[in-house]
Amino acid sequence: DEIVLAIPDTPTDAVLGEVGRQYGVTVFAGSENDLVERYYQAVLAAGADIVGRLPADNATPEPAEIDRIADHHRGLSRPGFSSNLTLVGDNGYPDGIGAEMFDFSLLAEAREKHTDPRQREHVHLNFFDYSTQTPVDAAWCPISTIPCPREFARPDLVLDVNTEAPYIFMR
Repeated sequence: DEIVLAIPDTPTDAVLGEVGRQYGVTVFAGSENDLVERYYQAVLAAGADIVGRLPADNATPEPAEIDRIADHHRGLSRPGFSSNLTLVGDNGYPDGIGAEMFDFSLLAEAREKHTDPRQREHVHLNFFDYSTQTPVDAAWCPISTIPCPREFARPDLVLDVNTEAPYIFMR
């Protein structure tokens, strides 16, 4: 129901906050490296029950697919982690057009029990490891996805921008 731009609390990232506020978006500045804490505090301030995460390196979000994963997640019978951000199982999604959805209750639990710096920096690693396609603990946090529509099912495409080569490709 609300968009919150959760940015690092660094001087160099302040411009992101200015742009967000110009668009009427709620801005929350928090830890640069502890994204679990930043998300936790931002969600707590917003009073949300479900988090929809759209990472900044995904330059080509598809709003209809974000809506689809949000609707799917809201229909789950118990708290979990849902993603169409990239390939999960055989969903067919290209990397970078969807979102991750997870329940605040699970984020709060992850904040308390996961102290590994890598898990704190990469929120999804508290729930699911995309590189190995494995859940962290499926009994605690079930993983789900939806099938990508056939017209743009391209699991071979990487549409996120983390280095110069993908930037040049996307440009």
